Amino acid sequence: MRLRASCALLGLLFVTVFDSSECLQTTVRPDKGSIVTVSTELPLDQCAVCTVSGVNDTQTSCHSSLSLVPEDEVKLLFNCTQPIEQSYTVTIARTIECTKDACSPTTVETQSSILTEFTRTFTWELKAPEKIVVGLDILGEGLMETSQPCPNGFQYSVATSKSNTKGLIQYCRGGSVTRFDLPSEAVVSLQVKPKAQVESVVFQASAGPLKGRRMVVTTDSSTTVVVSRDPKEPDCEVCSADGCSPTEKTLINAEKLPLEFSCPKPQDVYSVKMEKKIECTKTSCVPAAAEVDPDPFKDFKRSLTWAISVPERTVLTLDFPGGLKEMAGTESCQDGFQYTVSTTKSDGKIITNSYCKGTTVPHLDLLGATTVTVDVPKGGQLDSAAFSVKAAPRGKCLLLQFVPNRGKNK
Repeated sequence: MRLRASCALLGLLFVTVFDSSECLQTTVRPDKGSIVTVSTELPLDQCAVCTVSGVNDTQTSCHSSLSLVPEDEVKLLFNCTQPIEQSYTVTIARTIECTKDACSPTTVETQSSILTEFTRTFTWELKAPEKIVVGLDILGEGLMETSQPCPNGFQYSVATSKSNTKGLIQYCRGGSVTRFDLPSEAVVSLQVKPKAQVESVVFQASAGPLKGRRMVVTTDSSTTVVVSRDPKEPDCEVCSADGCSPTEKTLINAEKLPLEFSCPKPQDVYSVKMEKKIECTKTSCVPAAAEVDPDPFKDFKRSLTWAISVPERTVLTLDFPGGLKEMAGTESCQDGFQYTVSTTKSDGKIITNSYCKGTTVPHLDLLGATTVTVDVPKGGQLDSAAFSVKAAPRGKCLLLQFVPNRGKNK
C-alpha cells in the first residue's frame, strides 16, 4: 500500500530531507536460500530504503542499497523525491546446487509476491561437478532469442558464467526454446517490470553427463581444415580417431571423418580455418572457381583461404559475385563478410588489400601468386563459388626508338 502522509510520523528526518516525497511502507520476509537486495542509484539525500523498528516504528536506518536476511521479517520504508516505481531495483538471487544426476531445488522458483511495486530481477546461479550439464526445462510458453527489450516486460537472459558478459543471450516469451543445457557457473535471470505478475515456478532443473556435439567432416585432398579454440573461452575438447585436443585439431584429406566436441555448443568457443589450393597455368586454372562445399561448420565463425599459384608473367582475373568495395582505414564490414587479397610480386613484395561486399570493384586483375581470404560470420553463407578465376599471359610491349636525322639536306 502506498503511504504519503505517513512519512512525517516516522521522524523529523523525512520531513526535513525528503520534502514533497513519495513513500511506500511494506513488510518483507525473504524466502530461505534467497538473497534479496534493494537499491537505488539516486543520492541518499534524495532517495533511500530504510528499515523501520522500535516502539511505534520510531527508529529508522536508511541506505542506498540494502541486503535482506533470508527468513527474517523486516519492515521497510521507501522514501524518494522521484516516482518510486522508477527509482528502485530489486534483485532476488538463488543458487541451484547439482550433483552428477540431480539438482536442488528441482523446481526453480521465484518469490512472486515480494516487492511487486518495483522492477525485479530474479537470478539463478548454477553449480555442478565437472563435465555435468544442468538442464532447465522452461515451464509455460517457450522463449525466443532477441536483441531488443521484450514488449510484455518479461526479459530472460543467460550467461555461461558471471564473468562472461560477452556471451550473454537475451530471450523473450513466445518462441521455440523450451530448454537450456548449461555448464556450472552459468547464470540465468528473469527481469520483470513493476507490478507484473510472475509465476511462482519458472523452470524444472535436472543434471546429467555433458553430451557434446558430433558431426561428420569430409574434405578433398586440396583442403586443410583447422579447428581452434579461443583460450579465453570455456574449456572444450575436439576429438577425432587420432585423439583429443583442448586447443586445436588439423584435418587433411578427411573422408567422412567423425568429429566430436566435449561441449554442446562448440560454435561459441571454436573457430574454423579452411585452406584450399587453386593451380593456374598461363591460360587456365584448376579449379576455375573458388568452390564452397556444403559446410558442416556453417554455424561457426570461419575463415576460408584460397592459395592461387601462377607462373611468372601471368595475369589473374578474379570475378566476385555482386562485386566488392574497398575498405577504408579501420572500417569494418557491417555484414561480417570481409575479403582480404594478398599478392606476391616478383621482387618478393606483398601487397594486401581488404574489401567488403559491394559493387564498386566488379573484378580484380593481379600479377603474381595470390591468396584470397574470406572471413565469414557465424551462420553466414557464401555463394557456391566465392569467386571465379582466369589466367592469361601478360601482354608484351614493343619499344621503338626514333632517332632524328641530324644530317644536312643536300
